[in-house]
Amino acid sequence: MHVIFGFDQLHVHQSYNKEKLNLQACQGVMMKIERICFHRLEQKLRDPLSWSGGRDQERLYTTVVEIHSDTGHVGWADGWCPIELIQQRPELLLGRSPFEVMAVFDELGGLGRDAGCMGTLDVALWDLAGR
Repeated sequence: MHVIFGFDQLHVHQSYNKEKLNLQACQGVMMKIERICFHRLEQKLRDPLSWSGGRDQERLYTTVVEIHSDTGHVGWADGWCPIELIQQRPELLLGRSPFEVMAVFDELGGLGRDAGCMGTLDVALWDLAGR
């Protein structure tokens, strides 16, 4: 069992890299995204949370996202983000510059994606761009 930030389980679901897509390098960009890792964390609560409507929640879940560049920098964020989005459309991020944050955000919004997922990827991209 791994203990990370108080969570009792760490699930590394999948990593993606640019070799899987055979992307061509873009001209004039200083940094490119080459790998994305998702870590699903879950924590069993000692006392369940009660929500309106009578539903009790016994576990908390979050996803930690790592976005790696070809320069060795890593952007991090956590929140709700299904890995299925990147599994279905890895070209949204892989091979692109992390400085294209706004364009990526617009493309995710055009897919009708949940704001939580968009926000998690957005924060990880800004974190990477800031490095």
